[in-house]
Amino acid sequence: MKEQQISVIFQFIYHILLIFVKLLAALLVAVGLVTACRGSYQFCYQVFGPVTAEEKPGTDRIFSVSESDTMYQVASRLEQERLIVSRFSFYMRVQLSDTAQTKLQPGEYTLNTCMDYGEIIDELTVSE
Repeated sequence: MKEQQISVIFQFIYHILLIFVKLLAALLVAVGLVTACRGSYQFCYQVFGPVTAEEKPGTDRIFSVSESDTMYQVASRLEQERLIVSRFSFYMRVQLSDTAQTKLQPGEYTLNTCMDYGEIIDELTVSE
């Protein structure tokens, strides 16, 4: 009889632990989904929304583009200069726009930290 009681206790503990592990796994999946959704939303908002590095009035900064610069290099430097929030979202915004109209124009530009991606792209590119 005693062995049977011990077996029942172990089975009870096993099932409680199994339920706990399943709940923990479900919680981890839910947290992962929420985190992924939040990150996706923020990235998409950066790509399509009016995102600026700072609130108005911002700070003017001189930014130069050379003939050999690629758009990704420019995006990286813009992020380093804190003119944009993310080089990845900026680069994606450029890639999703009409590439015939987003050709880099070499030169020196005065950019402000309160400019959004569209304004910066318009400054640095030339329409053909």
